[in-house]
Amino acid sequence: LVYVPTVKGQDYYQIDANSGQIINQYEQLEKEKITHPTAERELNYLIQAGAIEVKDAKTFNADAPITQGQALNTITKSISYFYEDYYSYRQDQPPVSFEEIDAEHPYYKVVENATRLGILNPNEDVLNIDQKVTNEQLAVWFVRTLGLEQAAKHREIYQLPIKDVADVDPDKIGYVALSNVLGLQKSEQSMFLPKKEVTYAELSKSIIQLAYEIAEKRNSGMYYY
Repeated sequence: LVYVPTVKGQDYYQIDANSGQIINQYEQLEKEKITHPTAERELNYLIQAGAIEVKDAKTFNADAPITQGQALNTITKSISYFYEDYYSYRQDQPPVSFEEIDAEHPYYKVVENATRLGILNPNEDVLNIDQKVTNEQLAVWFVRTLGLEQAAKHREIYQLPIKDVADVDPDKIGYVALSNVLGLQKSEQSMFLPKKEVTYAELSKSIIQLAYEIAEKRNSGMYYY
């Protein structure tokens, strides 16, 4: 006969040696929620999941443009559970895919995991981690995430039914077309606004659609992480 003490009905817990408090590493505390007119549900879902980091819900502006680093951080955390310390215990010399993002850089893990997942391509991409991410750049990352880059590169086969098609970088025509037709980034009033800077609210809604696409491909045996 074995007696196992429980705390709040939980068998697994620890005592913090500094504070003396009983903690449960498996228990997730609900984070403070935010309000938003069009993307409240998506934003709060990603915040609770840890994909979006919010220090103060009262001052968080979901409609402010976000940087490439912030966008990559949210995307990688949304599609993979193995983003935290993937390289820390695997190699003595951690890889450096982009010279400007070394192992000491605060976005190092984000960039390396984005590279591992195929979102970034060190041979083709010019990465500016602090630059605001645009709609057409996000389209490239989404299409790569779905493993459709080879199809997107054949830009000559695509016809974009948008009024501002001339504003799209010619090399990104296929990516924008696929992201648009898959519903990841929908044009409004036939305008894609390829150079428009993306906000957290817009990204959160797109990521949920991306997750549906990933789930469908995984269930069909076509794709998985």
